[in-house]
Amino acid sequence: MEEARASRPMWWAVQDVCSAVVALCAEDDMLAVALTCRALCNAARAARPRGLATARSAITSSLARLEWGLTLGAPLDALTFAAAARAGNTRVLTRLHAAGAAPDARAVAAAARAGHLDALAWLAAAGVLSRDEGAASAAADGGHAHVLQWLRAKGCAWSEATAAAAAGGGHLAVLKWVFADRRVAVDERAAARAAAGGHLDVLCWLRARGAPWDASALAGAAAGGHLDVLRWLRGAQPPCPWDEGAPARAARAGHARVVHWLHDEGCPGVLRAPTLAGAAESGDIELVLWLCARGCALDASACARAAGAGHGAALAELRRLGCEWDSATCREAARGGHVAILEWALERDCPCDSLAWAHAAARGHVATLDVLRARGCARSPRAALLAARGGHVNALQWLRDDGFAWDAHILAAAALGGHLDALHWLRERGCPWGRHARAAAARGPNAAAVCKWLDEHGCPV
Repeated sequence: MEEARASRPMWWAVQDVCSAVVALCAEDDMLAVALTCRALCNAARAARPRGLATARSAITSSLARLEWGLTLGAPLDALTFAAAARAGNTRVLTRLHAAGAAPDARAVAAAARAGHLDALAWLAAAGVLSRDEGAASAAADGGHAHVLQWLRAKGCAWSEATAAAAAGGGHLAVLKWVFADRRVAVDERAAARAAAGGHLDVLCWLRARGAPWDASALAGAAAGGHLDVLRWLRGAQPPCPWDEGAPARAARAGHARVVHWLHDEGCPGVLRAPTLAGAAESGDIELVLWLCARGCALDASACARAAGAGHGAALAELRRLGCEWDSATCREAARGGHVAILEWALERDCPCDSLAWAHAAARGHVATLDVLRARGCARSPRAALLAARGGHVNALQWLRDDGFAWDAHILAAAALGGHLDALHWLRERGCPWGRHARAAAARGPNAAAVCKWLDEHGCPV
């Protein structure tokens, strides 16, 4: 390496500069950087070997970015409209609408949650503002009382879910305002959401006014790791009832202190298999050992969850403790693209079925497919279909090189997924149109852009 650098010092200097630039870039800016020049493109590819992903929120943050995104085939679907509504730029909304994108209730909820009255007014003028409770709940979740008032004046409904949303966000002032409207009752969801968010002040206020609760409040507090809330819940008179799923939820979130407290306080379910599986998924080996030392049930699901989350050390410890495994271990490792864990498991004769191929192809994990093929694992006949549905051109190329046949269903799957790059790649290599491409495109995201592409490229009606 030193000799190579010495022979071409300027070339290597450029590579180092490009790598440094890429290291400073956010994921959403990476595509723009990669399109600048070949050196930056190579640096971006090296930094993101699994590919680049530009979020809809990045291309809808300004009109200039949207215009740039449209030239590159940005999806013109309801999710893009929702991202634009969340940003609150009405000029972007207008441009999206002119380009053929159609908003739905998700755009209204996004604008309400972000508190953008201008965007809501634009959507109302476009006839999208519905009268259901979704918008009010979103506004309450965001803590925007002024938006709630505006929606109320427009005749939008609200319900128990609105109060629960305000409680979950910890917005006591909004909750009081909703509570004052006696047309809306407060149900158990409000206490559960407040507990899950760790909002003890909101929880106290609700209970002082006779709001009901149930075991879901305790489960939510455990999942959030809110030990102070848990103590308050159990110290109340009468105490909040136990939830057998609470230990597993706490373990999955990595809250070992909560699991210990639940065990000491006599909560049922602490030493059941789901708790061990949750600890394995969080990768907390100390908690795994703590549970096993107290006789927690060993179950193959723990190995699968550790593999799926990429925690090889936790998986190895479970096997050392005598925990069984099954084909789900390889399947979850393949789903997550955890090649080293998959190889480790296969070397130790872990069962593997065709679903491992299916999961790897569906997520474009080519390195995982390499391992599965090398180990002779059973292939999935749906691998190419799933790769096309996910828009993974790299996986499609790999499967094609490996001898997978394709037909019109593969192209229809790419159309259903809304992936223009995959459609273009498939047609360049002779994949047939078939009878289902148009119907699939109409059902999927990015429908307008995909249908337009099909028209322009001669897809038969």
